[in-house]
Amino acid sequence: MASGGLSEAGESGRDEAVHGGVTLVDAHVHLYKAFDLQVALDAATRNFAREAVNRHGSDPFVGVLLLADPTGEGRFSELKAFSGSRDSAGVDPMAGWRLRATTEDAALIAERRDGNAIIVVIAGRQIATGEGLEVLALFTRRQFPDGMAFFNTVDLVMHAGAMAVVPWGFGKWLGRRGRLVRRMMIQAEPADVFFADSGARPVFCPRSPLLRDAERLGAGVMAGSDPFPFAWEVDRIGSYGISFPGMLSLVEPIAGLRELFRDAMGTSRRYGTLQGPYRFLRNQVGIRI
Repeated sequence: MASGGLSEAGESGRDEAVHGGVTLVDAHVHLYKAFDLQVALDAATRNFAREAVNRHGSDPFVGVLLLADPTGEGRFSELKAFSGSRDSAGVDPMAGWRLRATTEDAALIAERRDGNAIIVVIAGRQIATGEGLEVLALFTRRQFPDGMAFFNTVDLVMHAGAMAVVPWGFGKWLGRRGRLVRRMMIQAEPADVFFADSGARPVFCPRSPLLRDAERLGAGVMAGSDPFPFAWEVDRIGSYGISFPGMLSLVEPIAGLRELFRDAMGTSRRYGTLQGPYRFLRNQVGIRI
């Protein structure tokens, strides 16, 4: 694959060929204020490593967290600010991790100090439309207004140079809203708008037939953990997503991911587990209270 695709990069920034390995992408991540950022990265490492061992024969891996910060949240900027910083007591709040910038403003590399994990963290936003649907704007630090019409929101994201993703939500792809999503699938070019399954979907809820329609129409279908804003949900980060064979370049990870999503979705595989009934009910009650 071309530069920016599947090749490893050392700490110095030079490319080093790596045979084998896997790239694991959680395409719908919220780093809520209830989440300790170091705990979140550690949880993602455990989930990515479990997938690499169980499904990919203990291959080395690069994990990718595609953030979707809701309005009012800015955890990507916090992570960037933590690089080399210390609190008032002189303690490094990210002591277990080394954080470094890339040539792409919306991408950050997090490396475990013990050398056991590399996670690429990429900025993005979650936008609530006037109809109650969600649109993710990935690969960007730009802010977008909530409350616009669904089709206008997708157009705005695309014109901003971000990647537009429409994620499944419990009850949101039914009735009139479901018809809007299907119309988007039919009208949009397959490479322009992506759709996503969610790890917040409970095990007793079947995968939406609209996702099968998207695949049939040639649109890219992703998956992400989509955690709820409760402290106990931090352990789900990295637990649901898609995997690609090979290791993502750390030099220009956003360029590499764009290439993967454009050219290699056919080689991807959905991985992970859905919510059990108890956790699903706990989250639904919690979000309403």
